[in-house]
Amino acid sequence: MKDYDKILDSSSDTPANEIKKAYFKMARKYLPDRCPNEFMKIGRAYETLSNEKTKKEYDILASMSNKIPMDFQRAKKFLEENEIPKAISILEDILIREPELLIPKSLLGEVYITNGNSGKAIKIYEDLVKKEPNNAGFRGSLAYAYIQRKYNKKAIKAFEKAIKQDEENISLWFGLSEAYIQSDLPREAKKTLNKTIEIGSSKEMDITSLYFKIIFIDVETDSQEEMMEDLEKLINVAMQNDELRENVAWDLVEVSKLIIGSGLTTEAIVVAETALRLRPGDKSILTLKDEFSEFEKIQVPFEAFSEDDRFHEDIITLIAMEVVPIDAMDMKKEEHKEYKTMIETSLLIECEKYVSDIKRIKKYYPELYKVKEEFFEAILNSENSQKLLEKHEKEFNKMGFSNEMIDQYDLDGDSFDEDIEEPFVREEEKTGRNDPCPCGSGKKYKKCCGKNI
Repeated sequence: MKDYDKILDSSSDTPANEIKKAYFKMARKYLPDRCPNEFMKIGRAYETLSNEKTKKEYDILASMSNKIPMDFQRAKKFLEENEIPKAISILEDILIREPELLIPKSLLGEVYITNGNSGKAIKIYEDLVKKEPNNAGFRGSLAYAYIQRKYNKKAIKAFEKAIKQDEENISLWFGLSEAYIQSDLPREAKKTLNKTIEIGSSKEMDITSLYFKIIFIDVETDSQEEMMEDLEKLINVAMQNDELRENVAWDLVEVSKLIIGSGLTTEAIVVAETALRLRPGDKSILTLKDEFSEFEKIQVPFEAFSEDDRFHEDIITLIAMEVVPIDAMDMKKEEHKEYKTMIETSLLIECEKYVSDIKRIKKYYPELYKVKEEFFEAILNSENSQKLLEKHEKEFNKMGFSNEMIDQYDLDGDSFDEDIEEPFVREEEKTGRNDPCPCGSGKKYKKCCGKNI
């Protein structure tokens, strides 16, 4: 049962300061948000072996000749394999036989947290902290249980006390930042993450993921100037080697997509431009940035148009499909093409219904009219609209759908069900863009869940 020693490459006579060095050496590769399972194993080993009392118990457990060490190993294996009920059963049985053992009890608390049973985890760790008040690991685990229970104030206090006992424990600083975020205290979270970066940098750890968390805080708090500064810091770190530069560039691309999905176009462009600095001339990133930039030019009139009650929601959706970047719509390119073709075909079938809307767009939103000018002109001309409809129906057939299926397609974005022969009947009333959002926020659908649709 010497796996903790193997994880940290230590032995029973390794001094505490060397165990800490071994911990940081391993933690360089695995930060909690990137590799939570690996980081948890490293943290568990460090917190067990760095505390005098738990290290002594660990050595005793390793030398026991009875069944307990074997059962403890089985429980850990079940935990790693996500066989939670089996792990719980074994650990509870161990504690019935040896109720004073600290390490199996701590692992049981960890299993309860994994299982979402924060109530039982809190009871276990509160008892462990009471018995071992100087054990920073137990106090930190209690804080994580508090976070899961949303006892945010208690979590913050527990982390702060644990940090005083073990100031260089990265897991504790990271947990404290999570508690601040959950408490809606972004400034405190950012300060804590910066402290985590300071410690991680001094130990030569990969701290790029921590900068990403900070950048998200900058975005959420509308701190663009700070975001620029933090992106610059991230670039300086990423430039240390080619592999890191490559990874950070693509991570920034994904971040820009998430940000554009929140309607923050300017910030998304800044992040995409930062990715380009790490991968100059990359065609895919250039294309992405250009898409964002084109949308930014037209975003103000589009947002006004999408909130204009004079227009049919199908027309608004048509324009949205044309101007909003695909990455902001949470759709795959194939789905986007299918949906766009379906909408255009539906509009062409009932073109008379939308003539007044199209004329109104031309008058009040000329820049949006230009986006679909050829299509709109065809609708206004009955002969051209018929030709375009035939073209769209052929395109539809190429996708593997029959013309009759158009009526079965849900304009809210559901896909076709090729096995359905009966016409589609909506079970619930369709949510209009000006209706209250079904999520219960109290906002109009177009300003809430339907914002980018």
